[in-house]
Amino acid sequence: MLVQILCNFNGRLLGHFKSLIGNKSQAEGCIAEGQKIEEALTLYSHYFEDIESRVNSPKRVNDETNHDEVPERSSMFPRQGEVVGGSITFPLNHLEKTQAHRYVLLNCALAKPFIDEFRQHIKRSSRGRKPSVTEVEKRNNREFTDWFP
Repeated sequence: MLVQILCNFNGRLLGHFKSLIGNKSQAEGCIAEGQKIEEALTLYSHYFEDIESRVNSPKRVNDETNHDEVPERSSMFPRQGEVVGGSITFPLNHLEKTQAHRYVLLNCALAKPFIDEFRQHIKRSSRGRKPSVTEVEKRNNREFTDWFP
């Protein structure tokens, strides 16, 4: 595994060096010049804060909570972050919609009391025997979305 990773890294590095070569008769000089230029640009980019570079590239995702939110909005889905860049809309099939709905409900803090109540319901409704934790979780994942009010 390590050998494969090193070979992959080596291949990428050699590909990068190959892109620096302009004059094939003096490849070593082109590579050395290219490396020197890249190092200088990296050093200089530390001093230019208002110009985007590898060192100070902007965050692509803004996950900070919006505290100016109107209180009438749902606290179940707070507005968090902002859109950065473009978006892609794609349709979900029935299975994907069901899985997304289940994921949202089972990971929502406001639904936790209902999840606990449903787990108790499963334990009470088991006739004569105590269901295992695994059985309770399986039924919870399968049936909670139908039971939830």
